[in-house]
Amino acid sequence: SPSNTLFPNVHTFVGGPESPDDAAHGYAFGLGDVVLRAKYSLLKNDVIDVSGAFLTQLATGNHQGFLGSGATTLRPFLVLSRTLFDVLTPHLNIGYEFNLDRGHQSAVQYVLGVDVGTPTWTVAGEILGRHEPAGDGIGDHILNGSLGVKWNPWKQLLVLANAQVPLNRNSGLRSDLV
Repeated sequence: SPSNTLFPNVHTFVGGPESPDDAAHGYAFGLGDVVLRAKYSLLKNDVIDVSGAFLTQLATGNHQGFLGSGATTLRPFLVLSRTLFDVLTPHLNIGYEFNLDRGHQSAVQYVLGVDVGTPTWTVAGEILGRHEPAGDGIGDHILNGSLGVKWNPWKQLLVLANAQVPLNRNSGLRSDLV
């Protein structure tokens, strides 16, 4: 908790004393970070489809109230995919996230996954990775697994469910399940 002033140095993980319990509660309401995204199809042929995309995350949320990250980022990336047999779509996304406020947290990001489905139902599985080349040794390489389902019951109405779990648990403080 950023408001923990009683024990400011309590987080000792390697070779230090056992950390005392710390708890806090609160409520926050407001605008989080705003994300803008654009995607453009660069190449579409019988072998591969290639798209270019650009994502901007604006630090509009209050990060001290846990409503935002506190950093503006720019992420250009490429999307390589191909639909096979009208039901199977493997894909690879690769890009670089430029952290404008904390340059050492800039990172290579990648996604390797597959979608299997019909126009009504789709199941997706992905491995999501992030590597900070100039990181500080904590959470410099994050690897998550994701499994989701998408249902299109009517026209353009979509119902989605997705779960994400860490695949390398010893790489920083993260949730067991998102």
